[in-house]
Amino acid sequence: MRPAACSPAEMSRYRRGYWSVAFTFCVVIAFSTAPSPLYRTYGERDGLSPLAITLIYAVYAAGVITALYLVGHLSDMLGRRWFLLSSVLLAMLGCVVFMVFPQAPGLYCARVLSGLAVGLTAAAGTAYITELHAAHRPAHLRHRAQLLAATANVIGLGAGAFVAAVIATVMTSPLVAPYAVFLVLLSAAALLIAVAPETTRRSPFRLRDYRLRMLAAPRRGRRRFVGALVGVVLAFSSLGMFVGLSGTVLSQTLHRPSPLLAGFALLVVFGSGAIAMIATTTWSTRQTTFTGAALVPAGLIIVLVDVLAPQAGPVVFFVGAAVVGAGGCLLFRASFSAVLSVAEPDRLGETLAVFYLTGYAGLSVPVIGLGLALQHFTIVDTLLVFSVAIIVGLVATAGVIASPLVERTADAV
Repeated sequence: MRPAACSPAEMSRYRRGYWSVAFTFCVVIAFSTAPSPLYRTYGERDGLSPLAITLIYAVYAAGVITALYLVGHLSDMLGRRWFLLSSVLLAMLGCVVFMVFPQAPGLYCARVLSGLAVGLTAAAGTAYITELHAAHRPAHLRHRAQLLAATANVIGLGAGAFVAAVIATVMTSPLVAPYAVFLVLLSAAALLIAVAPETTRRSPFRLRDYRLRMLAAPRRGRRRFVGALVGVVLAFSSLGMFVGLSGTVLSQTLHRPSPLLAGFALLVVFGSGAIAMIATTTWSTRQTTFTGAALVPAGLIIVLVDVLAPQAGPVVFFVGAAVVGAGGCLLFRASFSAVLSVAEPDRLGETLAVFYLTGYAGLSVPVIGLGLALQHFTIVDTLLVFSVAIIVGLVATAGVIASPLVERTADAV
């Protein structure tokens, strides 16, 4: 049943807030991947080395992890709305820096701001969506909020790069126009969040009371929680490979240097993942986990075959990207559902901060490692070693992720 204390007008307000937060979550995440197809253009214009591009990505990862580690749990005390609005303002500032200071120092600064914005958004946005749904919809439908939060994250990761690539291709200012569009979208998101209802009771906060509590696991279901963290690391690592290597593989191995194709590759990865999550909403955690664990190696093998025999062309690469994307996002969804099943309501932001901190470390650290490896090894060797490591990790841990303890209580998102 719907919450009895909620009037029709209040329910309408919560419903609008629910979709507003989902839109904001998606736009902030999308902005974080917008520069990906443009790195080659930056490199050609300014003579940036692959190592410099890797470092630009590294400072973004540092921003995400720092925000999640230091303040990711504070939305439980400070309130979701204020917290999410702060993240949008940081992202807007990042847009401005990208536009007015497009040289290397500006890129570093803008990427740090983008990383901080994502770090603030990930846990608080997910908790906000969950609570807004609970405020106006029956409890037995909470899986819809979980699905929306997971899908907004995944769609944002894929759409940002593709939208930026399209805008950069058709506009005369390829390194300014994409950020101008995102600035407009973020401005709209800020207005929507400003009028969204708050879902937590803000408590007095003094700086001397600040504690780094967020690294603790929930008091119940710790084995389930650890399994979910393993799952999200493997999922985001497999997806992160395409964030780091798609442009390089397409330009150097398959001889397709188009930024549009690089953006399309990420759209394929995360778009197929979103479709897979929506199409399997009735699946159990066990089904979702083992299907994802089977699809990721299959997709990696397809990509390896294409890299070893590049005459097959980019179509095979995109097929492999779609398979990996579907498998990785199914693993992410299973892990996400398991975490929500053990999270304590008054520490939801804190628990999700741990989850996203682990996930974005999995998305970021391998990308940085791949960039550094390419300084010394070929693309084929780098991709082969990385793929073997992911496959071995999945074989070794899939049973833990989908253990019966997880299966009994985790909702299928």
